[in-house]
Formats: sequence, structure tokens, C-alpha cells
Amino acid sequence: MIIVSKEERQNIENKNIISGYCTFSDIVLSAAEALEKQILSDKPGKAVIACGSGRKGEIGRKLRELLKQNSDIDITIIDEKHSENVFRNAEYIVDCIRGYDESDSISFPYDAWIDMINESDAYVLACDLPSGIDCDNGTVCKHTVKADATVVHGFPFRGVYLFPGSSYCGKLIYAESVLKAYEFKAETVSYDYDEIIGMLPVRSSHSHKGDYGRVLLIGGSENMVGACIMCGRMILKAGAGLLTVLSYRETVRTAHEVLPEAMTMTIRENDLDSQLAEIELDNYTLIVFGPGAGRNKITEKILKYVLRSDKDVILDADGLYYLKDSIELLHRQYMTVITPHLGEYQRIFEYRPSNIIPDLISISAEYPNLITVLKSENTLTTYDRQITVNRTGNNALAKGGSGDVLCGLIAGLFARQPDINSVIAAVYIHSLAADYWIRENSAYSLLASDLILQIEKILFEMTGNVK
Repeated sequence: MIIVSKEERQNIENKNIISGYCTFSDIVLSAAEALEKQILSDKPGKAVIACGSGRKGEIGRKLRELLKQNSDIDITIIDEKHSENVFRNAEYIVDCIRGYDESDSISFPYDAWIDMINESDAYVLACDLPSGIDCDNGTVCKHTVKADATVVHGFPFRGVYLFPGSSYCGKLIYAESVLKAYEFKAETVSYDYDEIIGMLPVRSSHSHKGDYGRVLLIGGSENMVGACIMCGRMILKAGAGLLTVLSYRETVRTAHEVLPEAMTMTIRENDLDSQLAEIELDNYTLIVFGPGAGRNKITEKILKYVLRSDKDVILDADGLYYLKDSIELLHRQYMTVITPHLGEYQRIFEYRPSNIIPDLISISAEYPNLITVLKSENTLTTYDRQITVNRTGNNALAKGGSGDVLCGLIAGLFARQPDINSVIAAVYIHSLAADYWIRENSAYSLLASDLILQIEKILFEMTGNVK
């Protein structure tokens, strides 16, 4: 699925109109029909349609015509010429106030309307994206509609997936559009379940453990043993053929007890340089560094070691802490995957909320072999100047250990298939596991160990019939 910027949406519409594929009136009608379909499904007894002066207002007025023709819903339309205060007592409000094509600030009477809409107890349905959200970067203005649901007509705007705009959209309802998607390389895309299945690494009946990757996991420290163990378990559950854990004594001892499938090496704290020099990296296809590693001189030294190696590398958690001081090492011939949450991202790169998409694309251009997984409500995975927006997941993932499981899932798939598809698939499946969890359990109660079990089920569901 293509996710568009304002400029990309305008180009798509212009190409459709110039080619004669559709007219501007067709586009307005298509959007109004998408809203009508949802409203008829919701079956409100009466509805207020708030219409601005631009394109969105035209959609709202066309919507009124359709509902008058096709339903018994009591419709009140509010526009510039008729702005009585009916919002506070409304049961159902349709936001057709401000469209993506309007760039001036929201002023009277629309600012007052939006405030009254947000103060009301009405169910609010927005057209395309709630009024007040910047369609390109998800920033919001002082007067922004807080919707219960948003009908996304055709190509979604970036702003519905980027915080804080994403928190104003409510449920996203995807509707067909009259617009034809002319081929171009969109900067922002998203994938669905069936597409993710096609991205998973293939396992062959004629194969052995070495064919599925040999992973060196460096992590774990005193009081943070679990992070490394959970990551290691997920690496193997996700299909990696062999796993070796390099860690401190406590983690190694625990690995022997609860992760017997892994081989181990104990970090020699007083002789680390010699130990690292002795490691035969030809025995490994992938190095994973960070989960539970701790923040100390040893971690900093290992970071530089792995980035100077001739192996693909995944950096997570504490493995990212000292990256800012070694950022030049990301200019490497081999693939590097980093998985920061926002706080970690801000420590490494400049964070500009209003410019996050261009900045991520710029980073991928500067470091061509870097894959950045910016973990958030809708995780953004960036590689080769393209961003993939993940649309699965929920707040059950806001729990210690979730990131360690994601790191392990990425590594398990990447060890077999070291490309962007493995990373995109891992992010999708990891978040989908949380969606599966809340079907029968509370979002409060998801543990990282539960997440691993859910991921197992999804992998079976996606690949169980493949021989």
C-alpha cells in the first residue's frame, strides 16, 4: 500500500485528471460515497456534517445529498453560511472541515467548531484525516479534531501514522478510491498479511543447520540476564540454525539451564582485547549485540569491535548507547540493523518531529547499508530511501522485554535471509502477536515470554502448510 505525502497525493490526482481517467467531481463523489458507506453501517439516528470552505467541504455537501437520497438519517449541515451552535448536543458528527489542500492556519469559525466538537459527547467520523493534523508529518495545531474513526479514502496520508496525529485519528477505516495509482517509487509504503508471508525466508527440505545462519549473540549482564536469554530464545524460535552466546558468567550459567540449545562463551573482563581477537568470525554469519549488555567501557569496546568486523550486525538496546560516538563506523560494507526507540534515536541522531520522514530517508542515503527500525506506535523501518510503516500492534507491547523479542525475531529471520524483507516481516509479526494476544487477554498482562509463544503461532499460521 502506498502512503502519500501532500505532494504525492496532488501528483496522483493531477495525473488521473489530465489522463482523463477521472474528474475532480469524481474524486469528491468517491470520497463522499466512502463516508456514506460507513455512516450507513453505523446507523446513527441523526448526524451533523461540519463543512469547511475547501475540497473537504465539497465532500461534506455531496455526502449530505447522498444521505438524503439513500437514508432516513436526520442530517444537519454546518458551513460558513450556517454556523449555529449544534455541536454540543450532537450524537454523530462528520468532520469535513479542513482538507490537505489548505495550508493556512485554522481560524474562526472553524477553530470554535473544532473546540465544540471535542467538548461534545458525539461520535466523530473524520474524512481522510482529522482537521488540524499536518498530512505530511502528523503534527497537530491548537485546534485539532479528536476523531473516533477516520475514513481513509484511497491513499493514506503519512500524518495518520505519525505521532501525535495518529492519536487523533481513532480507528482507521480504509475505503476504495476512484483514483488510479500511477506507478512511482513512493517514499512511504506499508504491507499486508499476505505480502508479509511472501517476505519470509524459505526453508528447504534439503538443508542443514548451517544453511539457516550461525548467530553470535553478545549481551546480558548482571541483573539483566533475561534480555539476552529472551532474545536468544527468539533467535532460535525464528529459525536460525546455530546460536552462540557471548556474555558474563551469570548469563552464561543461566543459558546453560534455560537455553541448552545455545553454545556459550564467557567474557574475560580483564583480557577482553585478546579474547575478541581470538574469536573466529568466519564461524558466524551474523552478530547481534546489545540486549542487556549494560553501559560500561566493555560495551563501548565491543560496539567498535562488531562494527569493524566483516559481518552483518544487529544493534539493539545497550548496543546503541555509545553509537553516537562511533557513528562513522556505520559507513561499512556489511549490513547493519539498528532498532532504537525514540529516546535511543534522539541520542544517535537529531530528532525533528516535523521532519522525521525526510530525516530518516536522509540517514538511509548517508549510510546505504543501514536499516533503521524506529520503534513507535507505528514502527518505521527505513532502508534505501524508503520507509515502511507498520500498521499492526497495540499498547500491550509497552512492557519490558518486548524489544528483546523483536531483536531476536529480526535476527532469526535475517540470519537466513539478510535483507530488508526479513526486517519488515519481523516487525509486522512481532506487533501482530500483540494483536492476537488481546483477542482473549488483557493488554495489561502481555509478557515477553507470552509474546514468543504468540509469534510461534503466527509463524505456524503463515508457514505451516509450506513443505
